[in-house]
Amino acid sequence: MEPGGRIVTRRWPDDPEHRSLVERPRDDLLLEQPEPGAPPDAAAPDMAPWRAGPLAFTQAIGPFASYRRTVVVDGEELVESTEYGVTIPWFGWLFRWPVRAVLARRISAQGWWAPPDRLDPTQLLVLGLLAAASMSAAFVNTLFTQTVTFAADDFGIDNTGVGIAGAFVRVGIVIPRRVDRDSIPACRMT
Repeated sequence: MEPGGRIVTRRWPDDPEHRSLVERPRDDLLLEQPEPGAPPDAAAPDMAPWRAGPLAFTQAIGPFASYRRTVVVDGEELVESTEYGVTIPWFGWLFRWPVRAVLARRISAQGWWAPPDRLDPTQLLVLGLLAAASMSAAFVNTLFTQTVTFAADDFGIDNTGVGIAGAFVRVGIVIPRRVDRDSIPACRMT
């Protein structure tokens, strides 16, 4: 498992209903496939009686950087263990609980927090980076709107002046300033 990975373990009663649940590949937040080398009947919906060894699944399509789910029999219980690693820059802590709850089968993957389509790890990373990048524009815009009226009162600027200043700030957010490379001091290693 990759660094930052997590493990979710659930114990289920060993009955036909729960066997049917844990023997099927998942098709919610991710699409599972039987692990390479698994018995050929592992993906069949009407599974043969429980095998002696563990049943293992990997991610076919989904958001995880690493993923493996195993199911073993432990006495009168089925033990489902899911090892996963998900990479969401800066905002990962917001999604830690919902992802864990879906994998533990406590909530649906169709919640407010989940995208309508399955994302792959690269798409998830890009989405997180875009969200972080948009925060700088949001900060500049919010800072301006919260302080412009006080500055306008102090300097005696009317609403037209405030509107023009607002337009310049918003254009400045969209159009980045060109930096002249010659104006940046060179750094030499000695």
